[in-house]
Amino acid sequence: SRDGSLFCTTGDVGTARVFRADTGAALFALPDTVYGGAFSAEGDQLAVFGLDRGLHVWDVHHRLEVRSLRGHLSSIAGVTYAPGGQLLATASRDGVVKIWSARQHGRVLFGDTLVTSSGFSPDGRWLATGPCFRGLRLWEAATGRQQWKVLSRTQSTYVPVFSPDSRLLYSGG
Repeated sequence: SRDGSLFCTTGDVGTARVFRADTGAALFALPDTVYGGAFSAEGDQLAVFGLDRGLHVWDVHHRLEVRSLRGHLSSIAGVTYAPGGQLLATASRDGVVKIWSARQHGRVLFGDTLVTSSGFSPDGRWLATGPCFRGLRLWEAATGRQQWKVLSRTQSTYVPVFSPDSRLLYSGG
């Protein structure tokens, strides 16, 4: 979790677990294979993905799956929550990025290559996606409109990160 009080391990069916960081105590096991996930800013929700191309949102305090989000045609490669927890983004291996709301289906943002990472700006206005090859894209989170695309001088671009004031975007590759 963002406050460091919880963490989740990944693994095969029944081996992925949520733990308390201060004691190392296991809180609960996730029933499916988990490849990755993200905690909401408040730490009360955990969104995980695995083999089934779906995103599973868990209520951490009640230890229950509260929502299953489906719509990707390829396996999910990453998930991130926006500040405030109202939006989350998933990126799949076929280059599709979806922004999900708590009240509606995902809005599809198309990429042109494998999307390996994404991140919301601290103010929640922007979503940056890092395709594995050839650069970054910046999307307006509220509308899903692409604002710009920049090509990379290197072959790979990873981990887009915003400055605390949301004005600058950094990436390594």
